[in-house]
Amino acid sequence: MKDFFNLRKSKLLLLTLLAVIVGASPAWAQKALPYSYGFEDNSLETDGWTTQNPSGLNSSEFGINSSAKKTGSYGFRFSSYNDNGESTQYLISPELNAPAGIIMTFEYAASSTSTSGEKFKVGYSTTDADISSFTFGEEHSTSSMSWTTCEETFPAGTKYVAIYYYPKYQ
Repeated sequence: MKDFFNLRKSKLLLLTLLAVIVGASPAWAQKALPYSYGFEDNSLETDGWTTQNPSGLNSSEFGINSSAKKTGSYGFRFSSYNDNGESTQYLISPELNAPAGIIMTFEYAASSTSTSGEKFKVGYSTTDADISSFTFGEEHSTSSMSWTTCEETFPAGTKYVAIYYYPKYQ
């Protein structure tokens, strides 16, 4: 469902391209903005991304997957296809350094068409990566297999962003 994240400062339309990655440290460093990640190394842990799957459903279909790519070899995939219960899944960014706020941009598409559509919300936390700390925005829904851009703006002090996926049997 997701292929690429781009996080940048929300100071009008001024952009500066910079990615800071601290190597060989057991603790994750805060990511300076702008920051982008494409899941091409096929590992969330490499850059500090985490997932949560509280429903426990579709864990084998949830994560980095070659069938979720838009370009390159990999993308991130959410799934509720194999079970008719509500599949609750989260993708959480590494800690960000966003004193001026951020704009988050990513591409998404459904893997097949359906009448009820894929449903997700995007949110932020100014404290920690605990799901209860996030404030989620309005629902996004799609049943289109065409790639669509999602852009969300978050306030100064945002430390984490997350996608909350929750459809039934999609």
